[in-house]
Amino acid sequence: MKPTTLKPGDRVTMEGTRHPLIFNKRIPRQGSRSAMNLFHCKEYIGLNGPDDEGAVEVSDADVVRRCMLDN
Repeated sequence: MKPTTLKPGDRVTMEGTRHPLIFNKRIPRQGSRSAMNLFHCKEYIGLNGPDDEGAVEVSDADVVRRCMLDN
C-alpha cells in the first residue's frame, strides 16, 4: 500500500503484529530524514509509563512492505 493514500483514522494491520494501528498523520521527508507515519495503538497505551500515549512511528518503507488497510 502507498503511504500517501492513508487518511487520518484509517485502521491498518501490520505484518508481525496482531494489534490494529490507527493512522494519525504523515511527516514528509525533511533533508536527510526519511518520511515517517504516525500511528496510534490502544493496546500500547501506558507500556512505557503512565504518560505513554501508544504512539508508533513507521517508515514509508515499512508501510509499503508490512501494512494492509483494514476495511
